[in-house]
Amino acid sequence: MDLKKFIKEEVLKIYKEDIDDVSLNVDECYRDILSLLQKYARQLSDDDAYALHERLKSFFNRAI
Repeated sequence: MDLKKFIKEEVLKIYKEDIDDVSLNVDECYRDILSLLQKYARQLSDDDAYALHERLKSFFNRAI
């Protein structure tokens, strides 16, 4: 599954509202996203966790 799509779906499940809603607290969003990433990363093998790390790094380097 595409990571960007997965994160968006999970955030929408948590808040049950549009993620662009300005009433969302940035710190809450950040903590929720990190907890989701940690939950899934802990289930991965070392090689898969490294691959996830590299894909996330690439995603955020392009976004900046």
